Amino acid sequence: MPAPLWFFRLLTSDQAEWLSPNSAAQRGSLSELAAQAMGARLLLIAPGEAITLHRVPLPSRKRSTWARAVPYALEDQVVEDIETLHFALGSMPEGDHLPVAVVSRDALRGWLETCAQAGLAPAAIVPEPLLLPWQEGDWSILLEEQRAVTRTGRWDGFATERDLLELLLNQALTEAGDAKPQRLRVWGDPLPTLTETGVEPCAEDSAPEPLQIFASAYQP
Repeated sequence: MPAPLWFFRLLTSDQAEWLSPNSAAQRGSLSELAAQAMGARLLLIAPGEAITLHRVPLPSRKRSTWARAVPYALEDQVVEDIETLHFALGSMPEGDHLPVAVVSRDALRGWLETCAQAGLAPAAIVPEPLLLPWQEGDWSILLEEQRAVTRTGRWDGFATERDLLELLLNQALTEAGDAKPQRLRVWGDPLPTLTETGVEPCAEDSAPEPLQIFASAYQP
């Protein structure tokens, strides 16, 4: 029997929230999580603000060249020196593009060290936007108290402060052009105000539990 899958987010250097199968989300110390999750498979949910998602034209058909070529292909799209960044490549291209997640090496190392000090060993780290429900023609938004997580495609999305959501969302809709969504699913309230015509926000749940949403949409 496979190990049960638990989802967790780091809240501070010693606090987390987590979700186990058939249970409500909990908050507590990392030591509490470690004690409860013995034998479980842990998935760390990374904050969307810390990770940028890209689709890079395939450097070549040779998979062995991708890891070396991708950082230089994204050099003009990232602020930091590429030597300070970690590039996580999708296992398979989508058409003639390769999905890539970019995160600071220091941030990644910090998450893993925090987990290791508590005796936790995540089996995988997944950025929040890629854990929101998605299907062709839909975009999804999760509204939390001070922040918002948005998924705009199979491999696309972002997280931001609530105050900046409408600006970034309307900008993304304009840039999408003919590829803009047919439906904008929103968990939380109030619904964002859109300047783009032809797209109506659709309320899913006014009081969502983020970890439940992430777990329900997870694709291995």
